[in-house]
Amino acid sequence: MKAIVHIGSPKAGSSSIQDFLHLNAARLAERGVRYRRNVSHRGSQFEYPLAVMARSGKLINGETERARYQARTVKEALAGNEKYLNDLSRYADRYKEPVAMFSSEHILPWLNSASLVKAFDDLFCANFDDVQYVVYFRSPDDALLSQYSERVKRGYSKPLEAFVRQRLKGLNILKTASRWANTVGDDRMQVRLFGQDLLDNGDVIEDFCNACGIDATELQKPPRVNESLSAPGAECLRILNSMLPELRPDGSSNPLRSELLEAVQALSADMPRLQLNDKQRKIINDLTREPLEAFHKRFFPERAHLFTTGRRAHPLTQAELREQALLITARLLIKTRMGELKTLNILERQRAYLIDPPAETTDTADATKAPASK
Repeated sequence: MKAIVHIGSPKAGSSSIQDFLHLNAARLAERGVRYRRNVSHRGSQFEYPLAVMARSGKLINGETERARYQARTVKEALAGNEKYLNDLSRYADRYKEPVAMFSSEHILPWLNSASLVKAFDDLFCANFDDVQYVVYFRSPDDALLSQYSERVKRGYSKPLEAFVRQRLKGLNILKTASRWANTVGDDRMQVRLFGQDLLDNGDVIEDFCNACGIDATELQKPPRVNESLSAPGAECLRILNSMLPELRPDGSSNPLRSELLEAVQALSADMPRLQLNDKQRKIINDLTREPLEAFHKRFFPERAHLFTTGRRAHPLTQAELREQALLITARLLIKTRMGELKTLNILERQRAYLIDPPAETTDTADATKAPASK
């Protein structure tokens, strides 16, 4: 049985690919491709890299991320995910299809050393006759903007400027691609470029199917998902994030933040997109020029240009950004007053989590006092 593993990268069409595979799982099986989610509501199969890391005694970075994925300790990560690694040994006996498909955009960033890549590859090679990898890369500046939008959706509260400085070291796609190609071999690694003019017919699903040898005739395409935030939407949400964390300390969802993300996205859908300013773009270009040239030479020597850059809109000024973010906030307030956003029930109110809890109200304080004697 052959395995094809889509390893990312993050914000390069992964959600669309995973929804396509899930939506068409039955018809793909008829065409010789087995795809199944281990957890029905989860797109990314992050259980595989998470368990491989835990077996190696490693944890993902950040307390919030460890809480999000219930991997605060190696023991916890193994308890929740090692069973999926063990299930791989039964794939060939359980399924008759000649190809097994896997997809997780968490694989590329989490397995950030040659030893972890080798551990992952060794595991799959032990259970499949042939293991092939597919990965997509987008231009560093576009990837950074998209990653910022995703981080803000997940509770990040710092401005774009801070995120750019924080992420500069992670923009070296040569280092990332070479780590995998050097470990598994160029012949088992398909490196693809992500961008409207770089994909087959401008469509990531069609491009992915062609890369994997899948006949996509008459298969359904899912609606576009996981759209990026607009610039004012990101500004509005990141300010809310500074007061309303996405997760509670125990890793559960914060009910106080429910519906706000969808409402902000809907209210800001037609507003200007996120853009880097000239200074930020120059910093990124100066840092990535040489690695990109080497990446171009190694993986795409036949291309005249690696990533094409069309005309870019000028970013909003700080004053314009704040004004439009304030407009979204005002609309949120109106929707709340009109009862168009769900009101929290008693249990949700008890679990609501603020970074700076509101001061105790008079009513609450009075309720804790002993009743006055008559």
